[in-house]
Amino acid sequence: MECSVEYSVEYSMECSVECSEEYCMEFSVEYSMDCSVEYSEEYSIEYSMEYSVEYSVEYSMEYSMEYCMEFSVEYSVEYSVEFNVEYSVDYSVEYSTECSVEYSMECSVDFSMECSMEYSVECSVEYSEE
Repeated sequence: MECSVEYSVEYSMECSVECSEEYCMEFSVEYSMDCSVEYSEEYSIEYSMEYSVEYSVEYSMEYSMEYCMEFSVEYSVEYSVEFNVEYSVDYSVEYSTECSVEYSMECSVDFSMECSMEYSVECSVEYSEE
């Protein structure tokens, strides 16, 4: 009697981790300001005044007993006073301001992982009975 058993397992695993991180931050601010004033004096005044008040109050309450309470009070007051004064002085002011901000940020991360493992088993049994 002969009995033979061959048993083989192959399992491959290689591990390598590569991690590279690049961080770059560039920041630049450019600011320029030009100001010029021209003044000339001939003036006239026109004066008018309109006054109006609007007043409103809204009050609402909601109450529920599911461990929740909503309480809202809308209190609205509109108060407008049209106070109009026209005052012309032939007064000219030229004012210019230029401001520019440039901001750039770059960030990159590379990550790679490879795994392999090799495993082999061979088993043989021979049995003979005479």
